[in-house]
Amino acid sequence: MNQFPVIEYDSHPGFSGLVERTKDQDADDMIGDIESVYTQICDQSGTPEARLAAFDRDITPRIDRLLRHIIEKDIAGPDFARFVSNAFANARQSLADYLKARTHDYLAHNSNAAAVPSSLVHPLADFRRDGFYVTRDAALAREIWSKTWVERVLLRAKKKKHPTRHCVLPLAFHSPGRTAIARAVEAMGMRKLVAEYLGKPVEFYYAALDHSHDGQNWHQNCYSDVGLATPKTVYMHFDAGCDVVKGMLYLQDVGANDGPFRFISGSHRWARPHFATAVQLGFDIASGNEFELSEDALDYSSGYYRPRFNRPEQRRAMMSLPAALRGSTHFGDDILDGSPISDAMLQAEHSFVEPAGTLVMFDGSRGIHRGGQAGKGGSRWAVQVAFRVAPPYKSKSRLRAFVGTIKGRLLYLRNSARDLLNLVGER
Repeated sequence: MNQFPVIEYDSHPGFSGLVERTKDQDADDMIGDIESVYTQICDQSGTPEARLAAFDRDITPRIDRLLRHIIEKDIAGPDFARFVSNAFANARQSLADYLKARTHDYLAHNSNAAAVPSSLVHPLADFRRDGFYVTRDAALAREIWSKTWVERVLLRAKKKKHPTRHCVLPLAFHSPGRTAIARAVEAMGMRKLVAEYLGKPVEFYYAALDHSHDGQNWHQNCYSDVGLATPKTVYMHFDAGCDVVKGMLYLQDVGANDGPFRFISGSHRWARPHFATAVQLGFDIASGNEFELSEDALDYSSGYYRPRFNRPEQRRAMMSLPAALRGSTHFGDDILDGSPISDAMLQAEHSFVEPAGTLVMFDGSRGIHRGGQAGKGGSRWAVQVAFRVAPPYKSKSRLRAFVGTIKGRLLYLRNSARDLLNLVGER
């Protein structure tokens, strides 16, 4: 394969019998025009400011015109029209962000334009070819395991209280675990690797402890109302942040039944439509305002993580859109087992069955990947790490930085003690 899969929702069993939008050639022509003009802007040389000016001049009016055209067609009532408007606003922003994040000269004032270090030549080649790079450090896994005991206690309590939901906890900025990870990946050269890969300066962004276990079902049974089983490609997706490169660090050995991380090699280079993808992403983002979230905002109260798709009335509304704009960044749930797309995706997927200390850096915003779901009795402890394009900022004085660190560590200790005491009180 060399392009992102296209789901034919008009022939999908989950959408069978739903009223489909009448073929709208005007909308299709406008979508094609937006794609063409945006590609031209992406290929332009010059400053980021010039590209963004061209975007405001040539793309924004076209998107607004298409939105008016879709809504005037009386798509599916005022609530869905609002949903579509919000999705288009998010799509517009993500297209602009991509122009900044994935153009070589953005934020050049922070860049060290030195030659690629010899130690990164081969890792960089692997990253560019496959969309991921693997390194291993067993000692790092042991260190992070020992320094995240508070977070592991809290996650185990969360697992017990909400056994079917996501089990993830961001590591506080000044926590021992995050501090150790940030220091280690810097020493391993990962920041430099990502900077060379993106062609611009990056900074360590976040770390989050992730516990995958066999009680989770937030990803299952999207189309159970029509008798369709959860597919083998479930949760295949690409990420939202175009300026972010992620990593997955295994804290324990991960076997085939423990939900290993998976990535489709080379998928970061597959062709995909800029605008249609941005609108699908826009709907996913806007869903957080349309459907009720859990208290930690990691799940939807209804359980399944894509409420647009497991509700028949939402599927019916989606079919009123032009075909190119239907879909989701998490499209794996919509691929039918035994189909040519399913077979091709599963065959191309690399599963990282690896020992503790394995760190997989990957281009999640471009490449297709998923965190595997643990099977019966399986379990995975890992830390998600991320780097992002560094924003322009003024460096703090050493004294201010020192004071900020002390305050942050005291805040972490206070919050950790509070959370642990609350946990004891609940028991």
